[in-house]
Amino acid sequence: MVEAAIDYEIGDIKVPKQMESAAAPSSVKEDAPAAEDSQGGAEITQLRRALTEMRTEVGTIRGYLERAKADAEEVSLPAGKREALRFLRERGIREEHARELCGWVDGLTDIPRAMLNKVAVRKGGWNACKVVMLIGPTGVGKTTTIAKLAAATRTGLRAAIVSLDNYRIGALEQIRIYSKIMGVPLEIAADAQRVKACVERHTDKDVVFIDTTGRNPLSAASLSELSPVYEA
Repeated sequence: MVEAAIDYEIGDIKVPKQMESAAAPSSVKEDAPAAEDSQGGAEITQLRRALTEMRTEVGTIRGYLERAKADAEEVSLPAGKREALRFLRERGIREEHARELCGWVDGLTDIPRAMLNKVAVRKGGWNACKVVMLIGPTGVGKTTTIAKLAAATRTGLRAAIVSLDNYRIGALEQIRIYSKIMGVPLEIAADAQRVKACVERHTDKDVVFIDTTGRNPLSAASLSELSPVYEA
């Protein structure tokens, strides 16, 4: 693109009156669309605000209807199942899981048995499962669960813990405190080869628990990262 212009120096050349008169209407024309754009922008903003309020109201109404439906279904349940459902809800169990469990129980005392029925256990007990590796997203309680399992083994089994969770802040300190209190040996491993070496150092133990870094077990990419550890 080539541009050409005349540089009018002050006091040298006067701008023709035709150019001055032509410039005046153009400024008026430019101001009008600006005002229209401003007005249109305000209308769009109001419309968006109205739509947001409508979505909020619809969501609120939907929540009321879902709760009313859930309450109606709860009333139709036997007393024992209704008590179990409320018990599970108060402890943050997802609604679909709570209702599934309630389909298998007659009261509160049946809940542990119903939950255990959903846990697949390899036949043969500890002897068939020398190493136990816990996987799951960050924050679901892998480290705490390992501490509880290791504490449970103190009744007759010897245990050791191998931790790979060196990414989460405070994770190693947490498991160190647990292992020290329980008197269970702890190993820190950074990769699959070190995990294998750690497990081999505790062949005299009845079970070795492996605490992994937070990974989504439903993601193929995440599982591929843990595959070398599992193979080791």
